[in-house]
Amino acid sequence: MTSRTRIITWSTIAAIISIAGIGISYFLLNNYASTPSPHGNPIATSSPPSIQHAPEITLQTYRTETKNIFIITWKYLPDGTTRLDIYRAKSGTQDWSLWKSVFVPTGEEQSGIAEIVLSLKENTNGYLYYVEAVRGTGGGTTGGEVVWTSPQNLPVTPTNTLPPLPPPPPPSTPSGSTPPPTPTTPGPAPALAPAPAPSPSPSSPSPSPRGSPSPSPSYPPGTIIYYKPESGVSGTSQPQTAHFWASIINNAIEIGWQNLPEGSDHLIVSRSKDTNQPWNQVLTQKNPVYNGPYTIRVSDQTIYESYYSKMDVFSSSSVVLASYGPILVRPQ
Repeated sequence: MTSRTRIITWSTIAAIISIAGIGISYFLLNNYASTPSPHGNPIATSSPPSIQHAPEITLQTYRTETKNIFIITWKYLPDGTTRLDIYRAKSGTQDWSLWKSVFVPTGEEQSGIAEIVLSLKENTNGYLYYVEAVRGTGGGTTGGEVVWTSPQNLPVTPTNTLPPLPPPPPPSTPSGSTPPPTPTTPGPAPALAPAPAPSPSPSSPSPSPRGSPSPSPSYPPGTIIYYKPESGVSGTSQPQTAHFWASIINNAIEIGWQNLPEGSDHLIVSRSKDTNQPWNQVLTQKNPVYNGPYTIRVSDQTIYESYYSKMDVFSSSSVVLASYGPILVRPQ
């Protein structure tokens, strides 16, 4: 009896100690969690890091009997990227040199596409490519800060379909301003007594039946035709005859040049809201095509704004060989 009583007693004491230990642990943990930091602020907890996408570059070529276009598509570029420098080297070598540059419109770092129209004689096969994202502007190959570099073996994929330049979103309405009114469809006109039908004139041609297709439009020789992704013509332009041009065509900014002076080493395209304001460099091109025509098309929100563009051509010693512009570029 005494032994049994001792067993129960010691078991009871062990249980009480165990329960007390749990209570003390809970008190200490709860008290620690609510204890303020030495500065009087609660202890901060770390939040999970946000997902950062690595930059992506896609290179494509579109070639027909009349067109030779190099296409570069980008995603998730570092904030503030102002241009992409495209380097290339012959396959099997490491003789890298700057080939082309494409400016990145402000606010288009997350997604964009640009077309570089090449001459029919220029071959893009047999080369290795890589791309540098540059922040800031400057002349030649030294301006700006390189913020990202792609691998040195970017593939170039031929495509049978020319991807359309997407139209940029319309500019947002400033705070406090009134958005333009939405056009409304007028209601039905009041019913009137039908008027007598006019007698047909023998000399007037009879109208076409409703729903019959209109004849295909005819364009002057040399007209450049832009097509919608689904079907139909979205715009046209005429062949350029000037040394330098800048315009808004088919929802894109088109910059081009041709017939540059001999000895041209690099060129700089700049633009400004006013000819008296500072000029901002938007494109630098090393070893530009002399004869051309050479064209770059980029889509961004500045197609809704008016601004001036000009181009300066330099020798290898940075002597100005020619200046073209300014040209006033107006929205469509």
